[in-house]
Amino acid sequence: MKILRAWSLVLVVASCGGEPPEDVTAEATPIDPGAESALTRPPPDLGWPTTTPDGPVITPRSNINASAATGAQTDADIAVDPTDTPYFNHLVAAADDAVTHTLNIYESWNGATTWVTHKAPSPTGAFGGATRHGAVAYDLAGDAFVSAIAYDAAGAHGRVAVSRRPVGAGSFSRFAVVNAADVDRQRIAVDRISSSPYQGRVYVAWSDGQAVLVSASGDGGATFGAAVRVSDDGAATSPYPAVAADGALYVAWLDPGRGQLRIDRSTDGGATFGVDHVVHALATTGATIASPAAPGGVRLAPFCDVDRSTGPRRGTVFCAYTDRAGANGLDVFLRRSVDGGATWSPPRRMSDDPTGSGADQLLPRVQIDDGSGKVSVAWYDTRDDAAHAKTHVYFTRANDGVSFVPSVRVTKAQSNEARAGAAPEGYGEALGMEAWKGRIRVLWTDSRAADEETYSCIIDFAHFSFYFAGSDTLTMPRGGTAQLGIRIDAVGPFVAPVQLSLLGMPPGTSGTLSVNPVSPGGTATLTVSAGSAPAGRYPISLKGKGGGEETSRPITLVVQ
Repeated sequence: MKILRAWSLVLVVASCGGEPPEDVTAEATPIDPGAESALTRPPPDLGWPTTTPDGPVITPRSNINASAATGAQTDADIAVDPTDTPYFNHLVAAADDAVTHTLNIYESWNGATTWVTHKAPSPTGAFGGATRHGAVAYDLAGDAFVSAIAYDAAGAHGRVAVSRRPVGAGSFSRFAVVNAADVDRQRIAVDRISSSPYQGRVYVAWSDGQAVLVSASGDGGATFGAAVRVSDDGAATSPYPAVAADGALYVAWLDPGRGQLRIDRSTDGGATFGVDHVVHALATTGATIASPAAPGGVRLAPFCDVDRSTGPRRGTVFCAYTDRAGANGLDVFLRRSVDGGATWSPPRRMSDDPTGSGADQLLPRVQIDDGSGKVSVAWYDTRDDAAHAKTHVYFTRANDGVSFVPSVRVTKAQSNEARAGAAPEGYGEALGMEAWKGRIRVLWTDSRAADEETYSCIIDFAHFSFYFAGSDTLTMPRGGTAQLGIRIDAVGPFVAPVQLSLLGMPPGTSGTLSVNPVSPGGTATLTVSAGSAPAGRYPISLKGKGGGEETSRPITLVVQ
């Protein structure tokens, strides 16, 4: 907050001179609580572009050994603390520890450059054995959550368990068992959208091999409600939950008997679910598929996310998965839905290596940046090994959600889970990735030095971000004015000026900028005049565009 206030002082001085203000207004209407905002309506689904655009310079940084432990560390996940503004460098991650048989929880305060390791005590009672298959999440207040499967002493039976660390606390709580029946896979999600009717609700989704179930907590993870069945019928495993901006909870999973990836959603905070929909019909049945890179098989799990930005694709659901594609070997694909999961686009192959090479791409992760709506996908890839046994991690991104830039290699050395002595878990079910406010971190299982370790990498690309010096709610009397300071920051080798514009200004109001366009590192002051607009709350957006990049942030106008 002190930094943001300093920006405000600088911006006020900057607004006193220079070029005359530019009018950046556009018309809209006040919020109608009974109507859907135009920003929430996705465009028609027109399929995937046939060409790949010229993209930003994407530069993976050094590979960091996050675990630095003896023995195998596999099955990684990562989450960012949304309260760590403006750079969002506070992260938690988790991975299985094959030596201690308890989940390792990693924490970084410098954006995944260095890490420290925590342990959360196993539950008391019958399920005080190993804890494995971890997942992590944050709520909007900065409380961290870790979910896992807690096993009995013999490792034969497992339950979903959750550990919580409130903001400011030094350690994670003892894992507490959530459900009352055996599970084979689990994941956690938290509603951290301030405008959601279920903001703060914690969801755990799990499968018992026959069905997918969800339990919700409305008290910050202290207690969880009764399990609610998600899947209508058939077998089910590998569930993955994701929360939309309107509070809808999506859960995707694998139906190994039918060879299908399926999805359903709840619009009432996890109390009930609708009709299951098919995301994709796989080329095979079963829970895994063979690959030279994974002797134990590649898990055919779906990984999905929802566009929670204020951009035109808000509400679009994206699902990434592995499937066989004939002579191409295994490929990673992406599909998207603009109607709540009812129908899906054609599959989009994510790798850009030559078709027919026989290389395998596997175990993807998709993440949507809440600030910009940009879509990031990462996966393990065997294209650099003639035997297709060793992997690198590759990454790509689409600014517009559909046009992906050429993929880049994230890892500096190959991993080999086909070697003698490799951990039975191999790469686990997926790698981990977090894309938040323009900052991307990838977490993966890495065996470059024999034992499996959990590695991380920061991915830079030439783009910009902008920050507000103060609240994003501007309050003014009718006929009055309000001001907001803006600063443009460059990330990576971004040097282009950024053109700012206001979208959705209500009739009778106007907005001016003291400087426009704004160069990276520069500041401007937005002045909004209420004019003749009637009293009410009005949603608008500030959009920035430059150097092939585009992003926006919401602002609320309150006319009294």
